[in-house]
Amino acid sequence: MKSHLLLAGACFVFALTSCSSSRKPVQKSFDTSREYQPKNIPAKSARPGEENVITKDPAYQAIQAAFQKGKYEDAITRATALEKKTRSTLSLAYIRNLKGLSYLATRRPLPAIVQFQRALDYQPPEVIKPYLQYNLAAALSDADQVDDALETLKEVRPESLNADTRAKFFAVRAKNLLAKNAYVESARSTLEAYRSAGTPNG
Repeated sequence: MKSHLLLAGACFVFALTSCSSSRKPVQKSFDTSREYQPKNIPAKSARPGEENVITKDPAYQAIQAAFQKGKYEDAITRATALEKKTRSTLSLAYIRNLKGLSYLATRRPLPAIVQFQRALDYQPPEVIKPYLQYNLAAALSDADQVDDALETLKEVRPESLNADTRAKFFAVRAKNLLAKNAYVESARSTLEAYRSAGTPNG
């Protein structure tokens, strides 16, 4: 199944489903330690200002533009450069999300997992947190880390996602349940995916 990209809002990219058609060797489970936990988390009162700064930063917008044009290597290079100049942990969450999506779009789920973990460690606002969690689950699924993908999906409230991403959420869940031979639950998730997408299931 080809990668599906979600543009959340007019210019923000938050979610992507990437499901490969061929099986990969099972990878080691991702590190659940707090290695990437920053020392200083911005206060909630400071977050709106920080979000406004990063989303209007020309360097960040250039990463978005490269990603949306399918220039993923350029997006990764630009994101890495901007990371080095960015001190705001919230801004880093936005940057690393786009970097993770670029890795995922080029079928490199392991570095994508690291980027999404880092973005989530920065305690992003609730408006984007479920999309980051979904991105992480999609990357874990692409890496054939079935148990970790399902555990991550448990942290997401489907109702907090828009209809398009909600459909992808249930599709990824169904795929991983099928891998666990949970056929009934997989079928139910597949049905939910159809319902969320507004597509007749035949």
